[in-house]
Formats: sequence, structure tokens, C-alpha cells
Amino acid sequence: MWPDLGKTVGNLKALGWRRKMVEGMNVAVAHDRLERIEERLRRLEGG
Repeated sequence: MWPDLGKTVGNLKALGWRRKMVEGMNVAVAHDRLERIEERLRRLEGG
């Protein structure tokens, strides 16, 4: 019984870690897109 419980806890931790990683990637991608959009706006305003 205890080994199964330990495995479940390990899986939950792994899932949480994976979710955090995915959220971090999404934030990085969104930030990258924002920077590109701002760069385009600056070019339009300057040009």
C-alpha cells in the first residue's frame, strides 16, 4: 500500500512540475510576441 501511495505522490509532483514548466514556456512565448509587436509599432511610428 505505501509504495503505491509514494508513487502517486511522485506522479502528482511530476505533473505539477510539468505544468509549471509549460506555464513558464507560455509566458516566455507571450513575452516574445509582445516584444515583436512593440518593435513593429515602433517601426511604423518611426517610418
